[in-house]
Amino acid sequence: MDQSFEALVRRVAELRREKDPHTGKIPGQFLLERKLVAEGWAKIGPNRVRKALETLALQRTIDALGARATSAEERAREVAVTPGPLPAPTQSIEPSPPEPTAGMIVPYKAPPPQRPVYDNVVDALYATIGKGASRFAQKAATPSERYAVYSDVHMPWEAEEALHNGVALAESIGCTQAYIAGDGFEFMKLSRWPKEEHISFVEEVARAHAKAEWFCSRFHRVRIFGGNHDGKHGRFGRFLNERLAEEFHFLVKDPLELILAGIPNVEIVGHEAPFGEHLGWLHQVGKDAILTHCELGSAQQGANLERLKNWVREWGPRLGLTSIPRLITTGHTHRSTVHHEDDRMLVETGCMASWQIQGYQYKDATLKNRKPGVHAFLVLVQEDGVTNLSETRLIRV
Repeated sequence: MDQSFEALVRRVAELRREKDPHTGKIPGQFLLERKLVAEGWAKIGPNRVRKALETLALQRTIDALGARATSAEERAREVAVTPGPLPAPTQSIEPSPPEPTAGMIVPYKAPPPQRPVYDNVVDALYATIGKGASRFAQKAATPSERYAVYSDVHMPWEAEEALHNGVALAESIGCTQAYIAGDGFEFMKLSRWPKEEHISFVEEVARAHAKAEWFCSRFHRVRIFGGNHDGKHGRFGRFLNERLAEEFHFLVKDPLELILAGIPNVEIVGHEAPFGEHLGWLHQVGKDAILTHCELGSAQQGANLERLKNWVREWGPRLGLTSIPRLITTGHTHRSTVHHEDDRMLVETGCMASWQIQGYQYKDATLKNRKPGVHAFLVLVQEDGVTNLSETRLIRV
């Protein structure tokens, strides 16, 4: 029996075509594992089956791109007939196009708008993993605005179950808009640290785009700013400095623009200081909420929040931020911490990263006082731009 990975991919594709006779659904990853083990496949586990499913999804991407190119070539081959006299217009209010006759001009008729190719790719991915989602549903804003704030998602290596649960919870409590407050994307290929995953930069960007498109389809509007992984001056910036002369940096897109290209309801944000400086790692929401992704680290739980609060108090007025913030948040640490003061809330917003991508916290035998990250997100509630501290809360998933 051929036990190669290529044979596994072919067998998984065959099994995916066999719907469950009772439910009529396509078998998911768990059921695939059971069937493959029963058939005598060796070394079958979640990672190997997952990679087989991802390979199928990428193949569908290639097929979709090829189909799109073929349709474009067919349209390019359309030609017009030799010019001649046009027929007299009809008297109907909305005249129907005349039947083409010899010697008349046949104007080019634009084809109906096509769905973006990545819409088809994501649908194929959902079909592969047995999930579905509405495409960019337009939800009406509510007078009391609710935002779901996520940080450190590290797509495409997010904790898939935690993120799906977090998004479903946000929808169920009326969050129509979302923020990704730094490190939404991993950029593993650009890491200076050794990684066990072998993936090309192009493949990682394609996977991250598909995941981002799914995430954005669940909210009316999504805003995102960079962190130390995906910000222009973080891991990506260090890579540019090492590989490309500084005078050519202007030719390279912002890494977030690269991944989010073509997604209609997402906006890259930051903060513009009064003196013209752009800060890409923080953003003010409404009149009194400041979201950040500051690169602070401390073994003591919550110590980063005190340092951040002092920094905002000293630098906020000079940078054009609110002088009396009621909510200050930060990501980066992957921790979940809430400090309540008299009329202020300080929050470490947790993460949505998989345990796999957090290997630096447990692979080092020296045990450098690093605690496991916490899967969580913040529900930010504002009324006329003022944060409602009694309803704003951190939710663990």
